[in-house]
Amino acid sequence: MKAIFATAIFALVITTPAAAQDFYLQGDIGVDLYPDNSIDDVGIEIGPGAMLGGRFGADLQIVRVELDVSLSAAVIDLENDPGSDDLDYYHVAVQGGIYRDFARYFYAGGGAGFVYQEVSTEILGQDVEDDETNFVAHGELGLNFDINDAVAIVPHYRVTWLPGFDTDDEVFQHSLRLGVRFGI
Repeated sequence: MKAIFATAIFALVITTPAAAQDFYLQGDIGVDLYPDNSIDDVGIEIGPGAMLGGRFGADLQIVRVELDVSLSAAVIDLENDPGSDDLDYYHVAVQGGIYRDFARYFYAGGGAGFVYQEVSTEILGQDVEDDETNFVAHGELGLNFDINDAVAIVPHYRVTWLPGFDTDDEVFQHSLRLGVRFGI
């Protein structure tokens, strides 16, 4: 099922240039928020993280399609950890998305792709790392404020489902982002 969905998004993005009216690039910065969670009933707290990303998109008039790459970083505090060592958490996501503009300023949509996640720490002078790649999905709501015909300011909220690392509960990343979109 994951492969079918990923193939459908890829096919949509590949066939877009023939039907596109406008292409654009967008740069995003933001803050990521994570709910508390646990692994094997040991509490973990993921601190607020930083996010940096970029998008290539095409406006098809009815919908917009985008290819999105983002990097996020945060610190994980193990609540029952007797030491002061925290885990560094990073992830790189590559996703495709479909968005619909409503009225003049509001848009909504979602997408899916893949995320590479890594946690690392140092214990007694030794680096310890774990990583994995998973399917990921997101939903997004935002606003478009056109500065002129070629530039828009795009504040938006994204919730992303992040599977992996055997947490007891599903992990949902909540992102508050600010983008600047440039027509090309």
